[in-house]
Amino acid sequence: MPNRTEVYGEVNFDVVSQQVSSFSTDIVEKLGVYAIQPSQPILYLLFRMNYFGMFIGVILKLIVFSLFCLSVLMMYNMMMIGVESKNFDFGMLRTVGMNRKSLMLAVLVDSLKYVVVANLMGFPVSYGTLKIVSSIFTKFFGFDYVLVPTFDAVAIAAVVGFLVPMVASFVPIRVALGEKIIESINPVRNKTVAIKHETYIEGRQFPLSRFLFGLLSCSIGFMIFYLLPQSLVDQNVGLLLIIFFTLLIGLLLGLVILTYSFQYVLERGVAYLTLFWLKAADLSLVIKNLSAHREKNRRAALLYSLSVSFIVFVSVGISIQIQTIYNELLKQHSCYLEINNQNYRGVDRSFYDELFNNPEFKPVIKDYSYVTYSLQNYLNRFERVQSIQASDKARQFFLNNDIYGVSPNFLKTLYFQNFEVSQTVSTNGLDPIEYLYTEQGQNTCIVSSYLAEKLNIDVQGNNQFLLTLNWPTSSHRFVKNVSSVFAKGAGLPFSSFMFLPSSIVVPFEGFAELANLPSLKHVPI
Repeated sequence: MPNRTEVYGEVNFDVVSQQVSSFSTDIVEKLGVYAIQPSQPILYLLFRMNYFGMFIGVILKLIVFSLFCLSVLMMYNMMMIGVESKNFDFGMLRTVGMNRKSLMLAVLVDSLKYVVVANLMGFPVSYGTLKIVSSIFTKFFGFDYVLVPTFDAVAIAAVVGFLVPMVASFVPIRVALGEKIIESINPVRNKTVAIKHETYIEGRQFPLSRFLFGLLSCSIGFMIFYLLPQSLVDQNVGLLLIIFFTLLIGLLLGLVILTYSFQYVLERGVAYLTLFWLKAADLSLVIKNLSAHREKNRRAALLYSLSVSFIVFVSVGISIQIQTIYNELLKQHSCYLEINNQNYRGVDRSFYDELFNNPEFKPVIKDYSYVTYSLQNYLNRFERVQSIQASDKARQFFLNNDIYGVSPNFLKTLYFQNFEVSQTVSTNGLDPIEYLYTEQGQNTCIVSSYLAEKLNIDVQGNNQFLLTLNWPTSSHRFVKNVSSVFAKGAGLPFSSFMFLPSSIVVPFEGFAELANLPSLKHVPI
């Protein structure tokens, strides 16, 4: 596949699946009459992690958007300080003939200085950092994957870099143009006012606040009433995640703005709490000073609250997702470590018992257990068995099934207690698998709820069924008693409900009897 790293590097699994499936379908179509079945193992592995990659992609987009907003706010604060400090200079220039366009250009050029310096420093640093990350990636995975900024990445970074000061300079330019020349060149008068009043004449000024509120309301309505149903109909999980996180960010921003209503109360409360030792006149002066500088304090509080909330939101979101993926991977195997044996002849359990019980491994290995191969796969390796069927004793209903043997401590080695039992006999405090190794349970087995439902099995009443091993020339029949019925067992080898829902669990002795093995040493682990 051409550019396969770019195809598999896409965070949206639906796009990856479409491209890979189209590529394999074209190959099968061109091959024509050949009876082949395409296999896509990498796509299968990515499917198990599709939501994680999609979630990380959405988080990265939110990080870029949030950093853009924080950069605009930080640049806005810096430019407001610059405009206020250069207020006298701008007033003098306006007295000698400086027009509005020149003033706007002066403020904008002053803001672009930060961008030029940032680009000159940022691109070389990013290139060097990606080189270091590429070398670490190559050494760790053994795969040469070069990470360099593409032309699109450089172009987007440059556009975003120049867009930040342009957006941030909008309000400072309005402030600089709104100052009267007499007030600007007055060096004595304090620019900080405790009382500020504005006169708004309907139709004489552009209602910016109303326009922004209407635009925001329309955007939220479009997102909820159009994009949300479209994402559900198209099963576009990526778009659904973007809508969800956008609403969360809007909720977070609304809570931040809501705190502005309590800023005066909080300022007075903090002043009374921390400055109680001051005289009444000094404390009153501090409170009035806070009121006079409320707008500056509000800008600083907005920047700080958004920065902290952004960091907390991203860290918590990524931590939860990583923990979820970690738990899902453990659920797929139900244990911390799973060792598979490819030798159908089995393994010497005494060797592994001695190895795992070594005192050096005691701090690491708390417990371990064994699970056999499925009986049908084992028998097919040496002599062809046509089917393994479970039926009622009247032989009216037949169900294909598979049989596994497990060690008595199997349930104690699970990370998740996914083995849920819907029916069980009295086990005297033992778990269902330990009961299989007792004198009363040695000829019993555990079946799935699907098999119990189809064969009408009740462990307290009709708990017997007929197990038949069909060979090409003969059949072997066994009558089995059911001691327990398991309802769920995610991640366990005998709970693959996708292909064979009627699984049976037996002790090693029962497995050896069904497989006609001479001793328990030959049980295929």
